[in-house]
Amino acid sequence: MRTGGAVQGETNKVRSAPPGQHNAVLCRAAYALGQIVGAGVLTEDTARAQLTTAATTLLNAHCDCTPREITRVIRAGLTAGARNPRRITPTRTSHRGAA
Repeated sequence: MRTGGAVQGETNKVRSAPPGQHNAVLCRAAYALGQIVGAGVLTEDTARAQLTTAATTLLNAHCDCTPREITRVIRAGLTAGARNPRRITPTRTSHRGAA
């Protein structure tokens, strides 16, 4: 599994979260990345740092998002996701032309 794509996809969702849905989108993204952390493919520190960076856009979005609330939501989402790890299947490699 390419975790870079998963991290980028989830952080993009956080950055573009519509008003009124910031916490819900951040929580879902943290949960999704927490599942990858639980599978042992992504470190919790990396997931937390990437989500926190993405969530800084929420602080300037004229809503009730605070650094404390963002930290709480990320922690809860990562913890819950890690308790339900994603099943990771190895990437297939092509054997074309190997005859």
